[in-house]
Amino acid sequence: MSLIGKITLIAVVILAIQYAEASVHHRHRKSGDRYDDRIILRSGENAPNYHLHGHITCNGNGVHYARPYLHSPLFPKLIINLYATGADGEYRLSTGTIYDLRGSLELMVRHTCRIEGLPPSSNCAVPYYTTNIPIDISSGKIMMEKDIELFEMKQYSTADCLY
Repeated sequence: MSLIGKITLIAVVILAIQYAEASVHHRHRKSGDRYDDRIILRSGENAPNYHLHGHITCNGNGVHYARPYLHSPLFPKLIINLYATGADGEYRLSTGTIYDLRGSLELMVRHTCRIEGLPPSSNCAVPYYTTNIPIDISSGKIMMEKDIELFEMKQYSTADCLY
């Protein structure tokens, strides 16, 4: 094989690898601005550690192995805490004391429970729903209970498509 053929082959392989890496995560990229480093607390500072617990149900039945997580619009690419629910849909999440959330906290669940009045995405191989519920932490309460019936969460949900 000539030198030009070898160089061309190497260039094609490198471009193919770069294209594959760039396209792998394009479906679940979280949008938003990068957070300001000042929001991360310095050593010795503490933010309140908020605790959230409850049950996630679909038509009255506990959702087993749902993976609800806490996030903040201030940290667009960061999952603060993630938990797999038990057989009865019970979850327990906390924020920790590292991030200054400035009153902004949300609970997100991706699921397949049908939502009243929100049809699944059409022409989709794997339809799912994303439910994003704002959590009010401005009251100063550190321990909060939130039971979620996914079937009734139309105002907080979107119909999405994996493929």
